[in-house]
Amino acid sequence: MNRLPFIITLLRIPFSIFMVYRIFVVTAFGYNNSPVVTVAFFLVHVAIFTMVLKNSSNGLTFFAKITLVIVEVVLIGDAMFSKTDGFLVFTTNAITRALGSEKGSPLNYIFCLDTIGFFIALLTIWLQQWEKKYQASVDLIDDSKSAPRVIFAKKLTENKDGFFEESYGHLHFQMNGRTLASYSY
Repeated sequence: MNRLPFIITLLRIPFSIFMVYRIFVVTAFGYNNSPVVTVAFFLVHVAIFTMVLKNSSNGLTFFAKITLVIVEVVLIGDAMFSKTDGFLVFTTNAITRALGSEKGSPLNYIFCLDTIGFFIALLTIWLQQWEKKYQASVDLIDDSKSAPRVIFAKKLTENKDGFFEESYGHLHFQMNGRTLASYSY
């Protein structure tokens, strides 16, 4: 588990390149078809990019989900009511052209890089969620950070008959690794 933060940090480099490409290059191509959807697309990507880089805020996750719902509604409305081809149709045509183009086409390379970047983004988000769950389970096991603990220390000795008996005991109250009180009986 010590390698997980390093792997996540390593994956953030191509993820950052992918998100900058998505935020600036892809939105520039789609702006002429539908400015409203392009702005919504931009907001979703900025929200996801910030969420992955911060890796701590539930508010950013909520913002990304709300923005994603708005984008879905706008995309559907744009595709249904646009007089020209909407952003959804434009994106579908670009993907179809990339899949059907010859191997040396720049559009094919862009589509492949975009797909790889998408999977890197999903992997990074999944690993971050896994790291949070792991840390939460470790925090539950290690309760010395938040609540006082009572430790009974007993010393057992062997008597003449070979049986063990309790010779003395200590009662320790600990919190945050420090002993608050100790009683002997």
